[in-house]
Amino acid sequence: MPAWLRYALIRVGVFALVFAVLLLLGFHYLWAGLIAAVVGFCVGVIFFRGQRDAVATQLANRKPRRATDESVEDDAEDDVEDAAGPASEAAATPASDAATAPASEGDRRGERQPEGE
Repeated sequence: MPAWLRYALIRVGVFALVFAVLLLLGFHYLWAGLIAAVVGFCVGVIFFRGQRDAVATQLANRKPRRATDESVEDDAEDDVEDAAGPASEAAATPASDAATAPASEGDRRGERQPEGE
C-alpha cells in the first residue's frame, strides 16, 4: 500500500472515530465535524510523524511529470507572444509621452477636467 494512502486512511479513521464519539455524546454535527477535524489534524501531526515523513520521501523521489527546464518555459512564452501577434506589441508601448506623463491631482482622485478648460 502506498505511503500516502496509508497516511490518508489513518487520518480519515481518526476523524471518523472522533466524529462518531462526539455525535454519540450529543454534539451537533457541525460542531462534531469541526472538533473532529482539529483533533484529527493534531493527532496526525503529533503521533504519525513516521507516516508523514514516508509520504514526503515518496513524493520527493517520484519522477517529475513536468519539465522544469527554463528553455521549455521560454518556448511557451514565445508561443504565446507569437499567437498574440503584432497588435499586442503596439498596445504594450505608449503612443506618446502624454500617456506616460504623471497624472494631475484631479486625475488621481478620479475628477477628470474637460478638455477645453
